[in-house]
Amino acid sequence: MDKLVDVLTKAMANGISERFQHASATQKHADDSVAAGREFVEAYVIFTHYVEGLHAIIKGNGGHHGEGTKGHSGHDQ
Repeated sequence: MDKLVDVLTKAMANGISERFQHASATQKHADDSVAAGREFVEAYVIFTHYVEGLHAIIKGNGGHHGEGTKGHSGHDQ
């Protein structure tokens, strides 16, 4: 279990770091042109969605389809 936690933690940290560094680098030039501004916004959105997705998975909202969720009838699927 410890090995799995280590592998997943490192992968998550690397994914967050890479996306953050890219967003941070593009932010430095965001005011240079419309294209540069758009590049920053895209990088920021990618970073934000990545982190939000990880958070949803960690909270249990992004698990296996139907696992532990309530259907329209109110019964566990």
